[in-house]
Amino acid sequence: MSKGNVPNLTCVFCDIVQRAAPSHVIYEDEEFIAILDKYPVSIGHTLVLPKKHFGRVQDLSRKEFCAMYALVHALNALIQARLGASASHISINDGAAANQLVPHVHVHIIPRNENDSAGFTSRKLLKTEEMDQIRAKLKVEKLELTF
Repeated sequence: MSKGNVPNLTCVFCDIVQRAAPSHVIYEDEEFIAILDKYPVSIGHTLVLPKKHFGRVQDLSRKEFCAMYALVHALNALIQARLGASASHISINDGAAANQLVPHVHVHIIPRNENDSAGFTSRKLLKTEEMDQIRAKLKVEKLELTF
């Protein structure tokens, strides 16, 4: 498994970073990309991932991990504000036993509201038009990240 320098040739997230697979990008910088989840738990379900391939959390340096969570912190506030969400699930599934479906580190930001019906079993595939509308609402060009 690659540890951050070379894309993994069998990784869908590496394909997305390389633009070899489609995605709905809401944010991107030199180190990270944030995309809408293709099978969202709720509207605005976003994945934040490093552009370099890291299979597990422990493969990132502390600095890389902190930078990723600084981005998650900023995007979570933006997503909640723009979608009117009152809460979020923020999580990482780290390894196969934790139900990590794509072995490339990624953080889930799942917007939530009181009494919504969202759940991890309610995922569904959205049409491209729906994804485009959500992306238009959430897309951001630059975020100030300080820590």
